Amino acid sequence: MTKNTKTSKITPVLNATLVNNNEILDKSNNSINLSKKSQSFKNHKNKFDNEKIMRVFNNTQCSVEEDWYDWFKSSSKILFEESPSFILLTINSLSEYYFPLILELYNYAFLTVYTNNNDKNKETLTNMLINAINNPKTPNDILLTILNLILFMERRNINLSFIDYNKFGNVSNKCRAFAKALYYKENYFLIKNDFEQFEDLLELYYEVKLEESAKGL
Repeated sequence: MTKNTKTSKITPVLNATLVNNNEILDKSNNSINLSKKSQSFKNHKNKFDNEKIMRVFNNTQCSVEEDWYDWFKSSSKILFEESPSFILLTINSLSEYYFPLILELYNYAFLTVYTNNNDKNKETLTNMLINAINNPKTPNDILLTILNLILFMERRNINLSFIDYNKFGNVSNKCRAFAKALYYKENYFLIKNDFEQFEDLLELYYEVKLEESAKGL
C-alpha cells in the first residue's frame, strides 16, 4: 500500500475526530456559559435592590402630564432591571431599545417584584399606583395600564384590599374603557347594594351593547 493511500484513509478518521472534539468543546462551553449565567442570576436575586425600586416608584412629586410619562417609563424599566425573574432579567437590555416590549410584559414584571417584597414595600407600591389613579393629570393610557395591571393581579387571587370599585369604575369610564367600567360598577353595586348606581349601569350596558341586561334592571 502506498503512502498516499494510507494518508487518504487516515484523513477522514482525523477529520471525524476533530469534529467530535469540536462538538464536545462547544457543549462544554455552552454548559459553562449557562452555569455562569445561572450563578450571575443567583447573585442578582440575592442583591434584589428594594430601596432602588421604592425610590424610582415614588411619584409624589408628579404634577403634570410629562412628569407622569417620565415616572411610568422609569418605574417600568426598574421592574425589569431588578426583576427576580430570570426571563425578564435577560430581556432587560432588549427592552432598552424597544419600549413596547416593556408594555407587553409590564403586568408580569410588576407581579414578580410585588410578590417577592415584604408587606411594607407592597403597600408602598400599591400606594404609588393609587396616587396615579387619583391624580387628575395622569394620562389616560397610563391609567388604563394600571387598571389592567390591577385586574391582572386580581384574577391571580392576589389580595388587593385597596380596590375601590366605584372609583375604578369612574376612572375606566373616563378612559372610555366601558367593559372595564361595567365590571367595577357591577361589583360595587353587588357589594354595596347602592341603587343610585342604576343610571350608571344602564348607560354602561348600552355602551357595551347589552340592551337585554339594561332592560332586566
